[in-house]
Amino acid sequence: MKNIVITGATSFIGIHLIRQLTKDNNNKLHIIVRENNKKKEKLKKIEKEKNIDVYKIDMDEYFKIKEYINFKPDILIHLSWNGTRKPQRDDEILQENNYLNSIDLFENMVELGCKKIINIGSQAEYGISDKTISEDDETSPNTWYGIYKLKLCNEMFNRFKEKDLNLYHIRVFSIYGIGDDDNTLIMSSIKKLKQNMDLELTESSQNWNFLNVNDLVKAIEIFVKKDDIKTGIYNIASKETKQLKEYIEELKDIMGSKSKLLFGEISYPKEGKVSINPDITKIQSNTQWREEITFEQGIKEIINLYEEK
Repeated sequence: MKNIVITGATSFIGIHLIRQLTKDNNNKLHIIVRENNKKKEKLKKIEKEKNIDVYKIDMDEYFKIKEYINFKPDILIHLSWNGTRKPQRDDEILQENNYLNSIDLFENMVELGCKKIINIGSQAEYGISDKTISEDDETSPNTWYGIYKLKLCNEMFNRFKEKDLNLYHIRVFSIYGIGDDDNTLIMSSIKKLKQNMDLELTESSQNWNFLNVNDLVKAIEIFVKKDDIKTGIYNIASKETKQLKEYIEELKDIMGSKSKLLFGEISYPKEGKVSINPDITKIQSNTQWREEITFEQGIKEIINLYEEK
């Protein structure tokens, strides 16, 4: 049986990842959640699952995680991170603490015998770029969130490169799906379009890329299962990049909404117009992962869930 430690287990991605990994009876999941976890209903459901143990450990206690764990971990999947949304993304102290706590976690996991670390990074590590982004491109983050995600990536490879470990840094782009935060563009737009309310938007002329969360966790699962994937950084995103405006128009068409799309009513944020166009050649050439869920299919799944409620 494979012992898999997952931090940030009740996050949007974490919940879907747990659901995916529990399909394999050979996986024993050890999930780490905050002491005062606010997602109590989700946590109750997780605790009822077979082959899952729950540990309540705050990030600032990762340095003493060996006091909680009495087994040899095979794999660490690190999702936990405080302040992933504005304005906390620009909180230098908070983001630095995320980095320091994560290093403590990695050090302790390696000392316990962990042989594989899958760290979840972000498109924010690249900063603002108008070109296609590959893993070899220059990184220039413009938020403290992106700066410390990148610093953790670099430190992970520098600190453990001489050890016999499989190290993976997964750069996630724009993810959507059931259970996402209500304030994201997709979820908030669905709510307004359903009520035929007008949408005030930016020009939405930048390139964008949406990947369904279920496709993301299937990609992560490949890194869990396979031990022959080359160590390194991997972009995970949809094969389809187009103007954000086109996605919003498609969303309206899928829903058959009568809402007006008021492009240009909202100004871009102070850091400028963020455009993303990820290159996913590396993950596709190194694994068998392929996106399975189209944007239309993913949106209809969310809508159907709303209608059931």
